[in-house]
Amino acid sequence: MEGRKLDLDAKYRNDAQKLAAIQGMASANAEAQKIADQRTLQNADLLSMIGGQQQQKQAELDVPFNMAEWKANILGSTPFPTLTNSKSKSSSVQFSVGS
Repeated sequence: MEGRKLDLDAKYRNDAQKLAAIQGMASANAEAQKIADQRTLQNADLLSMIGGQQQQKQAELDVPFNMAEWKANILGSTPFPTLTNSKSKSSSVQFSVGS
């Protein structure tokens, strides 16, 4: 009976060590996931900042084009006639000879 008791006691200590190891791994995994989540949020913030900077730079690049479009719209809305270069659809000339 004493031998059985010693075997069970050894098995219990072995199981307790395994449980402690599993709990340690679970804790390490949870900490690793927490760090990964923090990095993901940091990356999202960085991407957001980069996107904002790119939008700002693009807006600065668009200024001359926007000004040209604005000027064209202003000139297009003036009461002055516009000059167009349109050709007539029919280029045939008709002559009539009198009798």
